[in-house]
Amino acid sequence: MPPRLGAGVPARRDDGQRREFETVHALLRVDKPEHDERFLVRPGLTGLWQVSGRSEIGFLGMLDLDVEYARSSSPGLDARILVRTLLAVIRGKAA
Repeated sequence: MPPRLGAGVPARRDDGQRREFETVHALLRVDKPEHDERFLVRPGLTGLWQVSGRSEIGFLGMLDLDVEYARSSSPGLDARILVRTLLAVIRGKAA
């Protein structure tokens, strides 16, 4: 019988899985570097995406709205988003 390649070497499953994950992530990455700005603000109860018709806005649109909020956040904008959220709840408008 021919000797088995790698016999006696411990298997490192995580290496292959990590490479596969990184490859899939790179292929699926559709966001832009500026979308990372969305992590500059803390997540809250609601947001621009939720009150801007989230069922009609795709993933990239959500990221764009998050960046818009991160760049222009203010107490006034927060108040407008909160009022729009409350109106949507009262009206029973579905997402």
